[in-house]
Amino acid sequence: MTEPPTQSKTKGEKETVVVVGKESVGKSALVAGLTGTTPTTGNFRGTTVDVERYDSPEYVFVDTGTEKFEALQNPEYQAIEGIKQGNVYGVFPTRDYSINFGTAFANTYYIGTVLYPDRFSDVDPAAKADEIYEQFVGAPVYEDVADSYGQGYGRMDV
Repeated sequence: MTEPPTQSKTKGEKETVVVVGKESVGKSALVAGLTGTTPTTGNFRGTTVDVERYDSPEYVFVDTGTEKFEALQNPEYQAIEGIKQGNVYGVFPTRDYSINFGTAFANTYYIGTVLYPDRFSDVDPAAKADEIYEQFVGAPVYEDVADSYGQGYGRMDV
């Protein structure tokens, strides 16, 4: 196996990154998250790949902090298998001003109960979220979070 060539960079010189992906999948956000800077044409090159067929997920998880999730009722989304089958589930947003790791962990347990019910049969998502929130914020605030976003964990009517 041949090692990739290395180039010495002078102090302060940065690498240019090329990211390839589908349209509107978050290439710029990925670069911003990894580098801590805003992607510009000077440090980031993005390209969109045109594909003939997108995989249709069997399950769709929607950030309940999104005001426009009603858009899932639009005709262009109706071909998504998860939407056709009614497998659309709400999760709490994990970012406002920074990453909310407690919510990210709680969402992960909830998603596990949906995707792998046999492996997570002993998990009550609301109780697990309260357990996690107690560790992160010192109080069981699942119901407060659910109230603030209009619903807790569960299937969404789309």
